[in-house]
Amino acid sequence: HLPVVASRAARHLRVEKAERRGRTYATIECLAHDQRIDELARMLAGEVDSTIARKHAETLLAAASESRERG
Repeated sequence: HLPVVASRAARHLRVEKAERRGRTYATIECLAHDQRIDELARMLAGEVDSTIARKHAETLLAAASESRERG
């Protein structure tokens, strides 16, 4: 899904898939605020270390939070 859609959610889950001994496993993690910024930055720029993407992720989360507060 799109980063802008993910930023509007009340919770952000990260699903990862891995293979061990020929079997596929999935893990699901509910992300904390800082982890959401990392994940949104990765979704926006393909990497977590992009300063511009991190700022954009922070802006998206702040805007979504303000929107929820206004109702």
